[in-house]
Amino acid sequence: TGPIVGVAPVAVSAGFYYLAQVRGPTECFVAGTILTIGEPVVASSDVAGAVAAVAAPTITDAKGQLGTLGWGMTLGAANGNALVNLTLL
Repeated sequence: TGPIVGVAPVAVSAGFYYLAQVRGPTECFVAGTILTIGEPVVASSDVAGAVAAVAAPTITDAKGQLGTLGWGMTLGAANGNALVNLTLL
């Protein structure tokens, strides 16, 4: 695994190019938890390619940041889709 580079708008097979969205509203799969409006999201540790609500806001990186990918813009059901405002760049 590596760092998050963006959200692919479609499924991408190996050996193909695609445009990864890094900023602005996009639909994301929310793994395991309910996402509320304004709640920060991080990469899911359980489901590859999914996001999850921040479970422990005290976990930070070396710069004191949460490593969030963005913020929830709509309510998202557990194991469903939600609109997320990406803030990767």
